[in-house]
Amino acid sequence: MKRKLWFKEGNDRRYDPASNALISQLTGPAYPTDNYYCEQPYCSSNGKRIVATMQTDPFYRTHALILIEIDMLSWCAIEENHIGLCTNAYSGTVYYWVKGGKFLRFCLETMKKEVVFEDKEYENMACVSARYDQNSILFVRFKKKSDSFVPQIIELDIKKGRKNVIFEHPEILNSHAQYEPVSGNLILIQNNRGMRADKNGSVHTDTGSTTTLFVIDRNGKNLKYLPVGEPYTYSATGHECFIPGTDNVVFTTTWDIKTWKLDSRYPDGNVFVAKPGDEKPQVFPMPEHRCNHISVSRCGRYFVADSYVGSSFYGADGNIIPLSLVVGNLQTKKYRTLVENTMASGGGSQSSHPHPYFTSDNKNVIFNADFLYSNPRVFACRIPKGFLESLD
Repeated sequence: MKRKLWFKEGNDRRYDPASNALISQLTGPAYPTDNYYCEQPYCSSNGKRIVATMQTDPFYRTHALILIEIDMLSWCAIEENHIGLCTNAYSGTVYYWVKGGKFLRFCLETMKKEVVFEDKEYENMACVSARYDQNSILFVRFKKKSDSFVPQIIELDIKKGRKNVIFEHPEILNSHAQYEPVSGNLILIQNNRGMRADKNGSVHTDTGSTTTLFVIDRNGKNLKYLPVGEPYTYSATGHECFIPGTDNVVFTTTWDIKTWKLDSRYPDGNVFVAKPGDEKPQVFPMPEHRCNHISVSRCGRYFVADSYVGSSFYGADGNIIPLSLVVGNLQTKKYRTLVENTMASGGGSQSSHPHPYFTSDNKNVIFNADFLYSNPRVFACRIPKGFLESLD
């Protein structure tokens, strides 16, 4: 867009009783907004700004890309209609497509926008992640073969303007492909065992199979599985990320929804850390929590996850129990509830899921919530002074 009009629609809403953290609403009520995904946080390197998406047309599901100034409680529109979105964690740069096959880079701090690649073939392909040097981009596309569609991981070299198929696998339809954000030498892939697309593009899932994870190097070679999914653990939830600067991966696993019990092999929690070659994962003990989406701070010391606390998705009054946010120190194994009630339902819409992540400066946790049964909005939890230090 030619003009950058800032809209001040945010409010400081409340103090959460668990930590006395101030919860600030960052986007207004008119249109549903989404903080996007938490695996690779979409925020500036100084922690002041984030990007999010805003649904502008419910019939055609078109979305605008917006830039949010956290402390000013304001936002402005960056792109009227974008396709796909990716970043390198905490880099302050995002990439996306626009109609016509243009692939753009946008800097959150300078607000500079530039076209870095053009290719109509990729117009509707989802961009997944960018390597630390901001030169290589991962895409996922589906190659039609005689009896099925096979997902392929494509690397785009921006400087050379060249793309290559580096990997394919029939069971990575929901790959969540992501580079290790510091070196970019490893790529994490989600393997939904038993999930395949037939020749018509219909997805079929073997309900008896479990989700696992593996890594490949950045050339698509040397596949190595992590000890997650049977026979090691319950199925991965599908929410995972690297601890920055390492080959360790933090992930969550499912639990028995009927009994609310955790995996009997790991009755103390469902947050784990593992790396390729490990015989078994290390559990982070939090027995009262049932964690789902998870993200790791830029410093690699802390994680934040949305969590169901209790013994069901619903309370005694029959209403859904909103998710909480819990923060843990990966080194000391200490943890605390940061937000007791996000007011997020975690329902069918992705924008009703909290998807929490730290800003680069560890001063805020960004999350989404469908506040009081309203349109989903983006919120910031202002981390109280001394909160993170209490976990050290």
